[in-house]
Amino acid sequence: MTVSGLTRLARESALLSAYAGRGDRLGLVANPSAQARGFVPAHAVLARACEKTGCSLVRLFGPEHGFYGEAQAGQRVPDSVDKASGIPVVSLYNESKRPRKESLSGLDLLVYDLQDVGLRWYTYLGTLTRILETLAELKAEGRPYPRVLVLDRPNPLSGAIVEGPGLVAGFESLVGPYDLPIRHGLSLGEYARMRGAGLGLSVDALAVEGWSRGMGIGSWKEAWIPPSPNLPSLASLPAYALSCLLEGTNVSEGRGTANPFEMLGAPWVSGPELREAIDALGIAGLSCRPVFFVPSFSKYQGQRCEGVQLYIDPDSPAFARLIDIAFELLTILRALYPRDFEFLPPWSPGAKRPISLLWGSDDLADGSPGERPSARYGDYLRAYEMKRRPFLLYS
Repeated sequence: MTVSGLTRLARESALLSAYAGRGDRLGLVANPSAQARGFVPAHAVLARACEKTGCSLVRLFGPEHGFYGEAQAGQRVPDSVDKASGIPVVSLYNESKRPRKESLSGLDLLVYDLQDVGLRWYTYLGTLTRILETLAELKAEGRPYPRVLVLDRPNPLSGAIVEGPGLVAGFESLVGPYDLPIRHGLSLGEYARMRGAGLGLSVDALAVEGWSRGMGIGSWKEAWIPPSPNLPSLASLPAYALSCLLEGTNVSEGRGTANPFEMLGAPWVSGPELREAIDALGIAGLSCRPVFFVPSFSKYQGQRCEGVQLYIDPDSPAFARLIDIAFELLTILRALYPRDFEFLPPWSPGAKRPISLLWGSDDLADGSPGERPSARYGDYLRAYEMKRRPFLLYS
C-alpha cells in the first residue's frame, strides 16, 4: 500500500522537525487533492505538525483551479482568506501566473503538496517550476527566500515510462515550463529536486512509502480525489494524455461533458468513421465507441457534437504508448477532415499557437513530424533518462 508524504506527516508530526524549527513561518501550496488518508486536508495536517514543532502556518497558496478547487480551467482566481483559520490564501493563478515575490517574503519553509498526473502540460508542474524560478531570483538578488519541501505523491501514469518530445527553447509556458518529455515519469518531488539543482536550489521531498516506478493506475489503492475539475476519475488520466493536444485545435476534447478527455468530437465529425480509423490502428488495449454529446461549456457550447468515447486498459500495451496514440489521433482527424480541422490561433498577438506550446515546438503545427514520437525522439528520451537518474527517489 502506498503512503503519501502527507499521510506520513499525519501519522508522525515529528517528521516536520527535520525541515522546520521553532519559530519558523510556513507557507503551503495545496488544493483539495492534498489530503492524507482518512480525508484530512493538508493544511490541517501541517497546522497540527506545526503545533508540535513550535512553528506556524501563516500563508496558503492555490494553483490553477484555486486552493479550494472550484474554478474551471483558465479562470483567474483572486486572493482570499480561509474562513476556518483566518489564514491568507494567495492565488498563484493570477494575471502573471507567477508568484509575487512579496508573497514569499517572511516565510522560512514553503511546503508543496499537489497531486500531479505525470504530464508536462499539467499546470501544477508549471506552478512548481515558477515558484522555484522566483526563489532563484530572490537568491540571486541576495534577498531571503524560503526552503522548499515537497510532500510527495505517486505519479499515476507510472514512473517507468517516458514518452514524447522535449521542449524547444522559446516555447516555455505554464503548460511547458521546462525541457522534459510530455510524459516525464517523475514524481513532483523528483522533478523539484532536478529543477531546483539546475537553479542552484536545494529542495527536500518527504517521499512516498510503498511506491515503485513501475506502479501505475492499476496498482493505485488510494481514493482518487480529482486534482482539477476535468479529471474526475482515474480513467480520465490516460484519456487526458490522449486528448489534451486537442485543446490546441477546433476539436472538442470533451470539456463540458460528464466525461472530459474521454470524449472527443465536433459537429462535423462522423463517430462511426472516426471509430473505424482508430480501430484500424490495431493497438491492443485501445478501444472506442461512437457518441453524441452537447458541451455545457467550452468548445461548441450548446451544439450537438459527434465523435467517440475512448477507453484505455491500464494493463495493456496501449498504456505504454499514450503519446504515440495522441499523435495518431491528431493525424487521423487531420486526414479525415482536412476542410474542417484547424489548429487554434495564438491566444494573444505574437504568442505561440496553443498546439505548439503543448507539443513543445512547431513540429505539429508546421506539418506532421511523420514518425511516431517513440521513433522520432528516441535519442532525446535516452539522454533524458540519464539526466534524471541522480534525482530519482524510487526504484
